[in-house]
Amino acid sequence: MGEEGNVMLRYKSIIVALGVFIALGIVSDVQGIVPPEVIKGQYIIMLRSGRGIPPGFDEAVSRAGGRVVNTVPEIGMVVATSEEDGFADKVSKSKSVNYVIPDLKVKWVPDKGDMHTQEATAGDGFLYPFQWNMPAISAPEAWSAGHTGAGVRVADLDTGITPDHPDLFPNIDFAASISFVPSEPFIHDLDGHGTWTAGIIAANGSVGVIGVAPEATIIAVKVLDSTGTGDFSWVIAGIVYAAAFADADVINMSLSAYFPKSGHDPDGPFHAMYAAYYLSLFNMAVNFAAQQGATVICAAGNDAINLNHDKEWVVLPADAGNAMAVSATGPIDQKDFDRPASYTNYGTSVIDVAAPGGDSELFPDSEWWLDMVLSTWPGGWAWTDGTSASSAHVSGVAALVIGQHGGEMSPAKVKAIIEQSADDLGKRGMDDYYGRGRINAYKAVAGIKKAPAIDRPRVRPVGKLATTWSAIRNPH
Repeated sequence: MGEEGNVMLRYKSIIVALGVFIALGIVSDVQGIVPPEVIKGQYIIMLRSGRGIPPGFDEAVSRAGGRVVNTVPEIGMVVATSEEDGFADKVSKSKSVNYVIPDLKVKWVPDKGDMHTQEATAGDGFLYPFQWNMPAISAPEAWSAGHTGAGVRVADLDTGITPDHPDLFPNIDFAASISFVPSEPFIHDLDGHGTWTAGIIAANGSVGVIGVAPEATIIAVKVLDSTGTGDFSWVIAGIVYAAAFADADVINMSLSAYFPKSGHDPDGPFHAMYAAYYLSLFNMAVNFAAQQGATVICAAGNDAINLNHDKEWVVLPADAGNAMAVSATGPIDQKDFDRPASYTNYGTSVIDVAAPGGDSELFPDSEWWLDMVLSTWPGGWAWTDGTSASSAHVSGVAALVIGQHGGEMSPAKVKAIIEQSADDLGKRGMDDYYGRGRINAYKAVAGIKKAPAIDRPRVRPVGKLATTWSAIRNPH
């Protein structure tokens, strides 16, 4: 028996403690948001050409007292380091340079906070009865119609992935997967967040859970370290890599960060001009991905902010124009599955659609963790919540749609189908919390537009009637 078989047996024979992480859904004080940190001596240089690196530019950087550490010629980006105080001014004098901004250390994924555990066993069945999120978006109906995302490539920009997880291993393109984190050069997930989002997108259901597109290919693009932190330049490079080199059809970014529109120090790194540059650079990367045929989907953020009226922050990647920004829904005590989650950012100016993110309201006498989203986790499975899950659900539906159309599809068309097939909740038309509606996987692949929302069946009680993958795929 090969290594894959050994891995499968190992996971089938163990009882897994399921980590229940509650901090992702707690509403934050907007004023308490900590902006990204400037990386002292590290710079992003954007070239006027917008494409390619001029011959001899390394030497120009060297003459200014710096050293090139990375280049992304597809969008004309150079990352350089220097200990010279006047380096940015010196290199800016080059005719080929458009602007120079500090590179940033960014907390893209929230801290998990206190960890609670709930034991469960995979046994001979698996954990689908815990997955209220799949029937909430009519995913089983899409699977029954034969749509599973086969042949579609989804790049997950996150903390990496657990490479030997049986619910993920067969779906991972290891050759295309990559780490942009120098201190963690392998794709192994040391945080858990990336494994969790990857499972929501494309867990294959071989042991524990099923993703929205269970036969899609996952490409792990590790741009965040073990703390959920990553350089701004890593994320930009990851977007370009996924689109240009990994041949991704979908790029999922279950991450979010806040950039002050005007800094406390007008001469400091967060002058309003710099915030505009970071947004422009993100737009450039996302637009490049769209030009390459990749649909980009991202989390709206978890701080209960009305993005229509907030004047203090640029929220990235949600504010990037060509990315689909997703808000979160989640039940309380397994009731009202389409309720806006308590933490979700909202606002028609940003939100495109809504999708399950779960919620974590604490009721001591109830099994409150069941209201969060269960997915793969290093060593087994775990519940957690956030718009990270919402983004991953939409990425899975995008994979179903692209697969249904033969694997080649423009991002604009993918976005239009997802929006037009979403169930129109809240007020009619565009809504602050739902955007154009809560996604519906079956209607997206069946070509059904804006049919009235229907009541969702309640998920079966935990511990009863464990459903098999074959039964879900072929219910009749």
